[in-house]
Amino acid sequence: MSSNREPVHITSLLQLLQILMEQNAQLRHEINQNAYQHRTCLTKLTEIRTPLTVIRTSSNIVQRYYEQLTPEKRQQHLKTIDDQVDAITTVLDQIGKIKSHHRHANDT
Repeated sequence: MSSNREPVHITSLLQLLQILMEQNAQLRHEINQNAYQHRTCLTKLTEIRTPLTVIRTSSNIVQRYYEQLTPEKRQQHLKTIDDQVDAITTVLDQIGKIKSHHRHANDT
């Protein structure tokens, strides 16, 4: 009778081990996903900071030297600002897609 219980016990332990290994694999996958998202966020932050710096510079030039700038130069700086706002909008849209994808992946 003792020999009957032992194989059942070993089978249960093997099943538990299999479950734990699957959970471990899932956790490793989630850790890798989180690390990837962290790196992506850092990259996106840089992609936002650069246009903000350009916007600030062009804005300061227009504010300080408005009278000295030709209308063409003023327009050029305003277009630069507009282009950089578009660049930031693109990055924010990308971040939104990443977040949406992450939420969708977590729902499944």
